[in-house]
Amino acid sequence: PVCSSSRQNLAVRVASAVAVAELCLRRAILMFVAQLAAAALDTTVEKLDATKADDLKAVFFSGEPWLVQCGSKADLASSSVDAGLSVHEVVELALPKLPSEAKVGVLDCARKLPSGKTALERFKLDGSLSPTLVFAANGQPPLQITPSLMAKVKNFKSALFPNARQQAAALAHIVKVKSEPKVYELTKTEHLTSHCLKRRHCAVLLLPGATLTRGSDVVSAMLREYRSVAFVTINLARYEFSLASKLPEKADAKMPQLLALRSTPSKGDKKKVMLEAKAMRGAFDAAGVREFLAKMTAGDLDMAALKRAPQIRWRKQEAKESKSDRRSGSGGSSGGSSRPRSASEKRRQGGSSGGGGSRSGGAARRQGGGKSG
Repeated sequence: PVCSSSRQNLAVRVASAVAVAELCLRRAILMFVAQLAAAALDTTVEKLDATKADDLKAVFFSGEPWLVQCGSKADLASSSVDAGLSVHEVVELALPKLPSEAKVGVLDCARKLPSGKTALERFKLDGSLSPTLVFAANGQPPLQITPSLMAKVKNFKSALFPNARQQAAALAHIVKVKSEPKVYELTKTEHLTSHCLKRRHCAVLLLPGATLTRGSDVVSAMLREYRSVAFVTINLARYEFSLASKLPEKADAKMPQLLALRSTPSKGDKKKVMLEAKAMRGAFDAAGVREFLAKMTAGDLDMAALKRAPQIRWRKQEAKESKSDRRSGSGGSSGGSSRPRSASEKRRQGGSSGGGGSRSGGAARRQGGGKSG
């Protein structure tokens, strides 16, 4: 009986040891698989510290694409150990689909920043949304990812009950679209204010025609190198720019002319801004533009203060030149722009030719306004 009892105890101990060994093996396999999955991801999750102002400035204002999840203390703890394990399931599924330049971080948005406000307060985020996600890129104000924003994605809005993978695909689509830097075409002073003058640094490309053709490769490269800079174009063949007459002559008339604008808050009144400008001289090539933009963003560019904000307006003298051309029969040889005429302009020309009275009252008023100006 003693030997039998000993054998039973030994069997129990062996079974227990085997069970423990199996459990350890399973854990090791799971950890190995998790490490492989993390290594396979192009995007890892970074733990962001709310007390480090410089790091947060780089996240939200550098122009680089960042997707930030407001996380709990447990999320922040796990983010420093394993990539992808601290974020929401949808964010984790979206990680492999995000653009290579996009970064993902976890931040305690309820903790006070060096400014004294929390991230929720600073960026006016709705903390009731779970998860609370905010995206920042290209110098634009941080954007919260909301259900209404997700619903605008084409393939996502057709699903009645979207699953996690569909949500992840929609999130990746939003990040991809918002990460792409853009050049804004300006046609009004209001556009200049919203897309250029409200940004600290703005690169104005003055074009000789309607589209950016020559030099487009240079601009495309600079868009990604200088994401914090706003890039805008103005078609000088169709619109007047108030600073154009004060700029130096271009080395190549067919290339765009680059003008740097800088906006800084006034010391006495933060609601007012001080505007400064500087035109680039020399050839419009990658090396020259890169050096010019680098000096601008570093604050090393010697810029001239502007007494008033620049303006954009339609070239009203085009109507007077067209009338003069029709009278002389010169077909536009009076020095006007050689740009192709739009259909609306052709209709206006046809209505006012031949001395008939078919010209509209609005066109007549515009004509009279051009004379009195």
